[in-house]
Amino acid sequence: MLLKDKFVLIVLCLIELEMNQCTGQTAKNIKFRKQEELRANSEKMKKLIIKNDKMSARQNLIKLKDKKQQGTTQYPNALRQGNLKHIPRVTKMDMFQDYSDPTPPSAFADNYISRTFSSYNLKQQLTSIAQEIPNANITIEVIGRTLEYQDILMLRISENTGHRYFRADDQKYAEELPEKKIIFIVHGLKVMGMRDIPCLSTTGSFRVLLSYYTSHLDKFNIFLIPMANPDGYTYIRSTYNEFWDKNVAPQSDCPGVALDRNFDVAWSPNRTISSCSQEYPGEVPFSEAETRAVRDIFHKYGHKIVAFFNVHAGSYHSSVFRGDAVLYPKGYSDTAIDDDKYIDLKGEIDEVIRNASFQVYSVTVDTLYNWYGLVKGSSVDYASTVYGIPYSMELVMQGYDEEGNYYDEDYSYLALNEVWSKVIDVIMSYIWKSIHGNDTK
Repeated sequence: MLLKDKFVLIVLCLIELEMNQCTGQTAKNIKFRKQEELRANSEKMKKLIIKNDKMSARQNLIKLKDKKQQGTTQYPNALRQGNLKHIPRVTKMDMFQDYSDPTPPSAFADNYISRTFSSYNLKQQLTSIAQEIPNANITIEVIGRTLEYQDILMLRISENTGHRYFRADDQKYAEELPEKKIIFIVHGLKVMGMRDIPCLSTTGSFRVLLSYYTSHLDKFNIFLIPMANPDGYTYIRSTYNEFWDKNVAPQSDCPGVALDRNFDVAWSPNRTISSCSQEYPGEVPFSEAETRAVRDIFHKYGHKIVAFFNVHAGSYHSSVFRGDAVLYPKGYSDTAIDDDKYIDLKGEIDEVIRNASFQVYSVTVDTLYNWYGLVKGSSVDYASTVYGIPYSMELVMQGYDEEGNYYDEDYSYLALNEVWSKVIDVIMSYIWKSIHGNDTK
């Protein structure tokens, strides 16, 4: 081979080698560009995912706020507001909690909106109401705690005169108030039908009823338990079980004890009554925290209590009409005790109802036995028989339809304002006259 040909061959080989190197570098460049494109697309996808997550989170936050405004969240107000240092114990009953505004406006305000009682916010609601009651010293006390860790509250109410008293025996002024007898009132020991009685379940009507009680503070001090069965009240509000009349304490077959059958008077272990019955009296007397709280008030202040009122609804629904009633002992026997004084009271109640121009309306005054039949373990019988409380009564209120009637009248308001205001005034005045003779006040 000639030298020239060898040179040409070498040049051709060099050119081919250079071309192969360029091709390899080009392949590498293409592969790199593809990797960069994939990386960029990946970053774009990540940003898109994050953006979508933020939008989803924002939508979920809006939904959560809407639920909170509708009162459907399962956490207590204090926890949602972030002012608790630790998470409280949340029970099953917390899931039924009502998250209405705990600080409603004044009941005297023109724009006042009556709110339904919430057993979880009851203390705040009562505090707001107590601030608007004139000439009254009101103290809110916790006298017990239910199985579901709800407080059983009692209002101690006395007259606020604003001046010192003159003690005649030593010609000196005395700071302490003259001791008065006590009217002990319990609301909601029986919760069946309580939702249909606004003065037992709403702040506005309760404030009106409270004013009827406090109008007699010049005669008596008042102890008032506004909700003796908060667990049962929460249950009927959450489940709309119209027939429920117990607390929610666990039992052998079905939960709950009928609190007004759990007092230790003529109580007997009737094994024929199942725990599924709304009349189930419990395993033993005072087996429940609610009845023990009421018993302890009798034990501590029984020597000062002159009257006991158990106030509750008369039927499970407003469609069942039995009318208003004032019931007195006994329920465990057809033999009435001190029947004469209650017959005299019946005469005064009948008279005041007639004078109010009611043509067909009346308030029944009768014994527990004649109204219910045989009942054992009632709070009224316990107060009268065991502690000898001079006047022990059930005030049974008829519920009315919230929608009103053909004439758009509010029957619940009329019953409270026209009937019970007069009945309560007659009972209080009658008790005062009976213990002070002819001394009227």
